[in-house]
Amino acid sequence: MGLRQTARFPWHPALFSLAPVAALAAETIEPLPARYIWRPALAVVACSVALSLVLWRVLRDRHKAAALASMACAFTLYTPLYALLLADPPPETPAWALRTLGLALTALFLTLFAVVTRSRWRLASLTPWANLTGLAILALPLADIIHFELVQARRPLPPVPVAESPVRADPQRPLPDIYFVVLDGYGRADLLETRYGYDNSPFVEFLRSRGFHVADASFSNYSQTTLSLASTLNLTYLDFLPAQLGRCSQDQNPLDGLIGSSLVQSSLRAMGYETYAFATEYRRSEIESADRFLIPPLRAATPFEALLFDRSAFSILGYRRLIPGVPPLFPGYAAHGDMLAFGFEELARLASVPGPKFVFAHLVIPHPPFVFLEDGRPRTPERPYLLRDGNETGMTTAEYVEGYTSQLAYLNTVLRTLVVAIQTGPTTPPIIILQGDHGPGSRLNWDVPRLSDTWERHAILNAIYLGGERDPALDDELTPVNTFRIVFNHAFGTAYPILENRSYFSTWRWPYDFQAAAATPDAEPAEELTAPACPPDGE
Repeated sequence: MGLRQTARFPWHPALFSLAPVAALAAETIEPLPARYIWRPALAVVACSVALSLVLWRVLRDRHKAAALASMACAFTLYTPLYALLLADPPPETPAWALRTLGLALTALFLTLFAVVTRSRWRLASLTPWANLTGLAILALPLADIIHFELVQARRPLPPVPVAESPVRADPQRPLPDIYFVVLDGYGRADLLETRYGYDNSPFVEFLRSRGFHVADASFSNYSQTTLSLASTLNLTYLDFLPAQLGRCSQDQNPLDGLIGSSLVQSSLRAMGYETYAFATEYRRSEIESADRFLIPPLRAATPFEALLFDRSAFSILGYRRLIPGVPPLFPGYAAHGDMLAFGFEELARLASVPGPKFVFAHLVIPHPPFVFLEDGRPRTPERPYLLRDGNETGMTTAEYVEGYTSQLAYLNTVLRTLVVAIQTGPTTPPIIILQGDHGPGSRLNWDVPRLSDTWERHAILNAIYLGGERDPALDDELTPVNTFRIVFNHAFGTAYPILENRSYFSTWRWPYDFQAAAATPDAEPAEELTAPACPPDGE
């Protein structure tokens, strides 16, 4: 096929179908892993090509067929349109309004369809321009994605102000496996009793019976996952980031480097450890540089596909109760449950894999979305899939508490089995850390921080098993910044000093605008530390 023939061949249905996928990928490239893009991209291209072939067979005109297929892709998948019309309205939006919208769009499409099919225009002359338009529309988001990835690859790691302490591991003693299991949003026992009416003491006592130290007064150093993980994995507070970037910076990319190339990982690798890490639905918490990066097989609709569905014409019929007796469709939940089940299974399996190994597992549970009932059966979803917390979930406090406690009860059952499997697998007793990156968010308000319960957001489960041994540095007020200082000092003879326990709250919009958080239910933070430096969010 020559250059002229190539330009005149109707490629544009595939280009117009890919453009919305690429646009959404460019919009979500920072939080969502890029591997989610390929399946929906192949699916929409296959559908556009199939539709073109069917219309070509019916109309006997490949250029008209291609034009109609491109129109169908634009009407179905043009995400800015449906994001504007459908993403923001609350679930109680009247069904008649959505029916009217659906009928209006359908009528417009059928009118254009009739015009094209009955027209005597020779569309062959317009095909090169349609190809060029489709290519331009696709090229813009692709350029954004490529630029982001290149910047990420070349971005230097922020200098971490922690001097590495020399390791003095006993050569006569086998190196223990280290499991760092981050349970997203897992709250402390007294918090669960006070705010949720949930008695978690049976699980806490189970951990103690297995040799864990459970810090009864532990709280997270930060209110967000990335901040918490970057701090814990680098054994330090993150005060240097606002100093380097500015307190009102919104650039979270340095946190990716601090998590993906942490002091903990590099120190353990230097001692001969292999790192095992798990894929999550949140790119910033993934350590793709691990020696073994474990990715679950894709079966159900992924979060990216759920968002693509939510911003397409399918959402009008898919999840808005427009057809009596037909339940709404909320893709995304099944894939979330599959990913958690994969994590549970692999953690148990790794107990029998020879070490030494450092296993990092960030499990997005009991954090929303709530996908499990107390007995482990899938929960019937009631709203579109969102990997968000606090006021951004759209739930009432009562709905949040019910969903959270049900999911927590199931998680505790799974964790009991995992703990036993990990402890009984290797011949050398392992080190196990079960830790919330922050607390739950039933009373969290990202838009108006003064309405948030910062004690709830920071009171966390923090349980450490040092192979059945005790360490005097483990106390009831242990916070994550000191976790690996204690582990390294205990297991490898380092001399890291134990830092003062501090806790900071910051909003999603201004992650580095650190404000002192309450450490007890009734405590008031110091006034001079709570004044935000950045513009208020929604106040």
